[in-house]
Amino acid sequence: MKPIFSPYFADISITPVCNYKCSFCSASADVSHEKRIKIISLDRIEKLFYELDTLGILRIGFEGGEPFLRDDIIDIFHLADKYHFNYFVNTNGSMINEEMAKRLGNTKISSVYLSIDGPNSKLHDYCRGTIGAFEKVLEANRYLQQENVNVRGIFTLTKLNADYILDTLELYRDIGISKAAIMLLATVGSASNELYVDFEKWTEILIALSEKKLSGELPVNLKIVPTGESKHSWELFLPLKTIGKTEYLDLWINNDTIETTSKDDYACTAGRDNLSIDGYGNVYGCSLMTSYKELSAGNILDDSLLNIWENSKIFNLFRKLKLKDVLGKCNSCDELYNCRAGCRVCAYGLTKKINGSDLRCPIAKGEKL
Repeated sequence: MKPIFSPYFADISITPVCNYKCSFCSASADVSHEKRIKIISLDRIEKLFYELDTLGILRIGFEGGEPFLRDDIIDIFHLADKYHFNYFVNTNGSMINEEMAKRLGNTKISSVYLSIDGPNSKLHDYCRGTIGAFEKVLEANRYLQQENVNVRGIFTLTKLNADYILDTLELYRDIGISKAAIMLLATVGSASNELYVDFEKWTEILIALSEKKLSGELPVNLKIVPTGESKHSWELFLPLKTIGKTEYLDLWINNDTIETTSKDDYACTAGRDNLSIDGYGNVYGCSLMTSYKELSAGNILDDSLLNIWENSKIFNLFRKLKLKDVLGKCNSCDELYNCRAGCRVCAYGLTKKINGSDLRCPIAKGEKL
């Protein structure tokens, strides 16, 4: 009898279209606006919400592209309001004017996550590939806070902004954002490996942030989101072990998180407790996988979500993978059962094997620490 898996978290890219040209985008967003007619309809989204609620989903994250490019975005949120799950949205803020903020204030949305990647217009606009992006996101924040909508900040870490983290966190505090997340770069989609912060630099950053968090000196309540989003991340564990500070892990890891993997499994939760649906209805194990169509588990326009979740070959493959099956340098690494082989989609992007080594890791790359 096969084990029963239930999804707790779902990400829905309600449109693949975006109005920005971020060089680090993991979604391979379409900027041409030509594919809007092919995105999943409001009626299918309503059915999807029913299916997700039936499966027991606890939380939905809406993303894109840029979600607010959909004219029916508020209709989507009002449909979500009928169900038991919590939901939030990630946005660049460019489409949130005073009227939109008022409409959001009349939904049950838990949070609006605004992407702010630098403390000033020069850096943020450069990161977002759009002049005026900084002023628009600050304006969106003002309007949202006027309507008592909960706003949180997202900072995507790259070589472009690695030296401006604290300055940006101070900006968050100054504009009334009290909670924020640093998203570690996933080298998939349009994201360039050239923007990936090297291990030595990341170790320096992580130690500085850890010490400030421990002493209560951070300007905001900060979390760090590794690419795998599990408790077992080499991106957190390895730098701290290298300098003998593994006790700092508890500053960043939520020990209340539901553990859905065993010690012999990859830490990746794709297809175990997590799934993602792109703007065309394709279903994946996580939102980072949407750049690779061959990793699709099915399409909700052709099949029920329940059948895809329970019977897709790719999801069942994810659930069967064991650490002993990992290929490459990870297989002989002494830290394999600590980091649990890293992010599966990042490994796939670099090796074209779902059980390949995560070659962003310095050990997997053969570097000396």
